[in-house]
Amino acid sequence: MFQQKIDGLDNALSYVRKRANYPYLKENLAQLASIDTEVLISYELINKHSHTNKELNHIMCALLLIKQALDIHESVTEGNLTSEKMRKQRQLTVLAGDFYSGLYYRELAMLEKPQLIEIFAEAIAGINQARANSYQALQAGKFKIENLILAESYIHQHLARYFGESTEYINVIKTAMTLARLKGNKNNVIDVKIEAKNLWIQFLETELTKQLNKIKNGELSDRLKNHLTALIQPKHEGELIIL
Repeated sequence: MFQQKIDGLDNALSYVRKRANYPYLKENLAQLASIDTEVLISYELINKHSHTNKELNHIMCALLLIKQALDIHESVTEGNLTSEKMRKQRQLTVLAGDFYSGLYYRELAMLEKPQLIEIFAEAIAGINQARANSYQALQAGKFKIENLILAESYIHQHLARYFGESTEYINVIKTAMTLARLKGNKNNVIDVKIEAKNLWIQFLETELTKQLNKIKNGELSDRLKNHLTALIQPKHEGELIIL
């Protein structure tokens, strides 16, 4: 399992787990989990610009929980359900997504930074549109990698711009997060319908290699750069971090 004991990442994750803890959902739904690449990018980006542990914890918690909420809503099945048990499961899944959406807003509200709430809201709308576009395109037998990139990394892109990060930095994180998703073997509707998935993975590996070579020294921590270098390797699939 992905381990980091060097700094405040464990403390930030402990805070997220405490805030997300709801026994009924734990008993009836799969555990919350994020891909290690997403967690590390989130932490490194926020930690780089946070002035206090409180600020770090609240933004990190909001970011990971809203991504969970969006992923949960994306996983909800469509069409007719054949049993009452399946209908209840779908209803519970939707409610779980709504619950974590509410938590993300509460975390940001505690910081009293309205601009952050606006940034998240705009990005969430963009992600929902990108996922709808992806689904429609796949139904028509087409796939645009741009839609998946937006769906996976739009909040992080917005947050990076808010913090004043460079275009090169933003290119790295959006490519890395999309690559990590494709390598993570998700079973959501969008992922299972993507044709020539391995070719897209190879394309993103090549792009990320180029982008890492372009970025300035010091923009990425050694830990993050080493992690992304490993992500490029063909057999690297990433790990899940339980939230």
